[in-house]
Amino acid sequence: MASGTSFKKCENEQAILLPSPTTREQSGLMIKKLTGVCVSTIAFLRNLFDSENFETRSLCGQNVQILKRSCHRNNGVDCLLKWLKGVFDALDNKYLKTVSLEIRDVTGLLLETYEFHYTFHDDQPLLNIETSKNIHVGGTVWRDSSMEEIRILLRNILVATSAQPILPPNCFTSVRIHYHDGTPEDYEPPGFKPFFGESPDHVHPNRLKLACGQVSTKFHTLNIKTKLAQTIPSSSEPSTPEIRCECGLEDRAGSLLKCETCGTLQHLACYKIFSEENSQSQRTHKCIKCGNSKPPKDFDAVSCLFRRVIALCAKSKSVSIKKLTNELNLNPDSALVHMKKLQREGALQKSIVPICLEKTDFMHTVNKSAIDNFKVKYFN
Repeated sequence: MASGTSFKKCENEQAILLPSPTTREQSGLMIKKLTGVCVSTIAFLRNLFDSENFETRSLCGQNVQILKRSCHRNNGVDCLLKWLKGVFDALDNKYLKTVSLEIRDVTGLLLETYEFHYTFHDDQPLLNIETSKNIHVGGTVWRDSSMEEIRILLRNILVATSAQPILPPNCFTSVRIHYHDGTPEDYEPPGFKPFFGESPDHVHPNRLKLACGQVSTKFHTLNIKTKLAQTIPSSSEPSTPEIRCECGLEDRAGSLLKCETCGTLQHLACYKIFSEENSQSQRTHKCIKCGNSKPPKDFDAVSCLFRRVIALCAKSKSVSIKKLTNELNLNPDSALVHMKKLQREGALQKSIVPICLEKTDFMHTVNKSAIDNFKVKYFN
C-alpha cells in the first residue's frame, strides 16, 4: 500500500473523451468510463496502490488518476482491472444492479464500501454515486449540462475520502456484484464466483453513509454510495487476532485468512490457496478445527510449510536456507529439508554449490515453470 500520494499536474495528459449518449451503446460506454474513473479515483485517494500504478488523465478539464497495467507487475492492480472487465460484461448484458468495492483490514473486517448502483430505463443508463451518513452530496448529471455536475461528483468523492482515517497496513480490496431480477442463475461474469452472504461481525460497527451523486442518460442510471468507518483501530491495539495455523508457526508473513467461527488467522498457502486473487472465494472460511469435515491428509505441518515455501518461490527469483529462515521463521534444519525437496522436484535450477548448512547464504535460482506446475500439484 502506498505511503502517501498526491494529485499531479501533467502538461501532456491525455483527455478522457465521453461519448454523447444519444444511443444505448454510447450511453453504456459513457457509464463504463465513469465507473472506471470513479474506481481509479477511490483507489488513488485511499492509497490502495503505489503511485506508479496510475497515470494522469483529464476529464471535463479536471485531472484524474487512472489505474494502468504497470511494467512492474502488480497482482492487486491486475485483479481489480480484471474485475472491472467482468462488471462491464454484466452491464452489457443488462444484468448489473450493484457493484460493491470493499476495503478490509488484514483480519477481514469490512472498513469501507463504495456501492455503484445501476438502473436501466427502457434502454437508458444512469450513474449515481453515494457514500454512507445519510448526507446527500450529489445530484443528477445530464449530458447537456456542460459536465459541471460530473466535476462536482468527483469532488464529492474527494471530500468523502479525504476526511477518512489512514487505512491500516496490509488492507485488501474485493468486488461484489448483485444482479437484477431475471438474470440467469448460472451467469457469472469473468473473474467472479458465486457468493452467499456476509457474517455481521465482519463489518465495522460505526460506518458513515454518504451520497456522492448521480449521473443519468436516456438509457442508464449510475448511483454511487459509500459506507466509511469513522474510526479505524490502529495495528498496535491489543485486539489483534491470534494466529492458529496447521503449519504450527505464528508469524504474519504473507496473506492471512480469518476463521468466521473462532476468529483466529491462518496462512493462505497452508489452506492450499495460492494467491490473494484466489482468496476472494474464501470469505466464509473456517479453520480445520472449526470445520465439520475430517482434515485432509496433506494438512499436516510439513505439507503446509512446503506450500508456504512454494508461495515464497513464486514471488522470488532465487531462494536460500537463510531466506527461508528469515521470511518464514523456519529453523535452519527445517529450511534445509524444504530446500532439498525443492531441488529434488526440479524447482531449483542446477548448481555446483550444494544445499547444506555450511552454505546458508547461497541463493539458488528458482525454476518458474516448475513452480507453475506446483500450483496444480499442491494447491486447489
